[in-house]
Amino acid sequence: SLQNMMVAAVLREPTAKALPSVINFTNAEGHVILYVPDGTQKYQLLVYWRDSYLLRKKGAIPREVVIFDTVTDYDTPRLYAPGSGTTLETFVYAALIYLRNAEGAPLSPEALGKITVTIRWPDQVVTTHKPESDGRVPIILNKNTVKSWPLDVSAARSPETDPKDISQAPHGAYLVTVEYAGVGKIAEQSITIIKGRFETPFQTFEVRLDIRDVRISFASPFGTPLAGATVELTKPDGTKVTEVLGPDGTVTLKEVVPGKISYTVKDWKGIPIGYSGSADRAPVIAVTVPKIGKLTVKVVGARGQGVEGATVGIEKVGTFTTDASGVVSLELPSGSYSVTASKGGRTASATAAVADGKETVTELKLDIFLTIAGWEMSSSEFLGLLLLFILLVLVIFIVAHEYAAWRRRRLAKVIAPAAGEQK
Repeated sequence: SLQNMMVAAVLREPTAKALPSVINFTNAEGHVILYVPDGTQKYQLLVYWRDSYLLRKKGAIPREVVIFDTVTDYDTPRLYAPGSGTTLETFVYAALIYLRNAEGAPLSPEALGKITVTIRWPDQVVTTHKPESDGRVPIILNKNTVKSWPLDVSAARSPETDPKDISQAPHGAYLVTVEYAGVGKIAEQSITIIKGRFETPFQTFEVRLDIRDVRISFASPFGTPLAGATVELTKPDGTKVTEVLGPDGTVTLKEVVPGKISYTVKDWKGIPIGYSGSADRAPVIAVTVPKIGKLTVKVVGARGQGVEGATVGIEKVGTFTTDASGVVSLELPSGSYSVTASKGGRTASATAAVADGKETVTELKLDIFLTIAGWEMSSSEFLGLLLLFILLVLVIFIVAHEYAAWRRRRLAKVIAPAAGEQK
């Protein structure tokens, strides 16, 4: 039922009149009685949405909203005589607005909770609504939704639609404005409830909001993705999100409204960075973090040769193993690092200063002259080994020489007696 709808009886026979002969408003059950003189005259019945006829007369709105006319809305015009009665089905609809993101996908309950929808009705009433968890906004007018009336006296003519009825909205143009907490207006769209036949009592509308997902990538000045970095992101509405970047150094920030996105790269590889910046919202944002440099540690031996397999320890970072050239190279947040190289019981240390966007080369020298069978030797050890080898050769030579001399003497003693016996 529709309450507080104005019904007017306009005299059509025997002499047509331009203005209503009598008006009255429907009660809570949607009933109304119009008192007219007894007789054979006949009346056209007009049903107006609320008091829109009176509002138009007062100049508060540009036109009234007729929700049924017994002359134009039936296939055959109908007039009514005093003492008669009828039931009228008006052009009032159950209307729903569905809020969606810019791609037409549903919004999360979290995002919907920050949204307020304001609707200006065809009779210039303004209502405000909070969307339901699935994004639905019923177009409904009652004391809980109304924000303003065209005139103060118009408040007495509210239909006070029960939310369980979903919606009661007349045909006509509506202006829908969507505001997001902390940001303001993010959408404004006109919708029109089309005046149709009674078999189409339900109308739905989709309002797409300027809310999008944003992909943000973070890289070093050398183009390396900052995988595993901890970043804090602040959406335009002030919502803060802390994320750990994936292997490709990217993060997807969900449901972002227009405005600036602020970011802080808190740490990378467990080392604080504290780099902050901001960017206007865009589908893809690429951030180069300047506070990163490259540290190259070269471990060399006594002859300047690269030492393969040396262990390089970098304070606050970890341990690494040199390659075939004796090199360890990695990118680190700018700062000062204590570096130690070790192999075969030999160590060397230095302090390296890593600068923004630059490569720092630190050379560490180990007293390794040569590696033989996995044994790292210093120059003195190698010289000692060489002398030992020479001495061993000399000893072997002397032993061999003495043995040969002994053999000759031995043979001589055996051969001499044998020769005497033959004579």
